[in-house]
Amino acid sequence: MKKFIMAMILVVALAASACLAEVVNPEESYAGGWSDEAQGVYADIVINEDGTFGIFVVYDDADGTPVYCEMNAVYDVNAGGLVYTDGTKYAVMTNENDEFEQEPVWEGTSSGLFCYNEEGQLLWEDDREELDSGMILSRIELDFKMIAPMFYELDVNDLPDGIYPVAFDRDNIVETEDGVCFNGVMIFTTDLYDIVDINTLNVGDILLWDEQVVEVETIEKDEDGAVVINGGYDNDGCMLMPVEESNCYVVVLDDDYNTYTAYGETDLTLAETATYTDASLPDADPVTADYAGIVEAIKGAELDVFTYLNTTIRVENGQIVEINRHFMP
Repeated sequence: MKKFIMAMILVVALAASACLAEVVNPEESYAGGWSDEAQGVYADIVINEDGTFGIFVVYDDADGTPVYCEMNAVYDVNAGGLVYTDGTKYAVMTNENDEFEQEPVWEGTSSGLFCYNEEGQLLWEDDREELDSGMILSRIELDFKMIAPMFYELDVNDLPDGIYPVAFDRDNIVETEDGVCFNGVMIFTTDLYDIVDINTLNVGDILLWDEQVVEVETIEKDEDGAVVINGGYDNDGCMLMPVEESNCYVVVLDDDYNTYTAYGETDLTLAETATYTDASLPDADPVTADYAGIVEAIKGAELDVFTYLNTTIRVENGQIVEINRHFMP
């Protein structure tokens, strides 16, 4: 349960960093962390950019199953608190790889209220939870830092110019009268950590990497600038390396892999000035092609897997201008 709670607190913190608006709101005192530690209930409330509230609650269900609820609320003067009508509840379990999986218990059908009681505590009442006396939560302050990859607002259907790790099926490349279209390209970004966050990391802090929530127990720093957490990946920890000419760190896994975040699929056209370089086979010379030969080169490549671990594209003005593949151990 502790690992699950830390994971959900971190997810909430990420939501807060991405959504918290700089608005003057008389109800903003609701924002922040709340808990009933005796009952194992933890909640966080964030202010969305439109002035509404995002609410996340974590606790153990009656049968001991870890669950979390999420809802969007508005402040209602007549009700005297935050009112929601779209509450969703998820049961959470771990699979054989110790990864979290969630299953909806009910979706968007709960309604309820968060309001202050006379003691200044937060009262939560939900019609689906049948809480006769409600849950009473007290304000909490976290005594540790939560470090996550830097967040990017990225619209895959309107990509800024830049280089992106990608994955696509070469069978989804279509030649039309309007040109060459790569359909269903999954866009990724490399997970980058702010150098200040990593340099101020302390034992007891929480680090999110590769969809894992890690409580920092040991920190070692090498002469080459590497920061080794909990003994490295051989001991269920990780290693972070500084990125050259950047104020960032990146997680380095076995075989020098990094970690990535997927942002979604999009369709992209190939610019007539595009180039292709394939150095994915270590014992062969790189294959190169210009616009006229790119489709043939890709569809005839001996290695047919185009994944974010070995393929990047460079986008300019919404088109692919460069495709590069490198060796993947």
